[in-house]
Amino acid sequence: MQLRHDDLWELGLGELLDLIDGYRYRDWIESRRLMTAAALIANCSGNLRHPLSVEDLIGRWVDGQVMDEESYGEYCKALARRHRDERLRRQGVE
Repeated sequence: MQLRHDDLWELGLGELLDLIDGYRYRDWIESRRLMTAAALIANCSGNLRHPLSVEDLIGRWVDGQVMDEESYGEYCKALARRHRDERLRRQGVE
């Protein structure tokens, strides 16, 4: 992150956490770029029964964290339930 010792005293906790999240996201983007090339090579080799996706190799970036497919599926289901419950509550149906 290229922070000097003095920078740590000038930054607030929120700013430092934002820098850490940005660094982790930048690292994930770089890994995704490399995994895109790896998936392309693996899919072009003809040795796989099913095509390999980048998400299979690197996961998905959701709300500041990396999730595998199973965790992402559970997250999407919970999000859909929450939105449905909010919609029903607005309509007055419980």
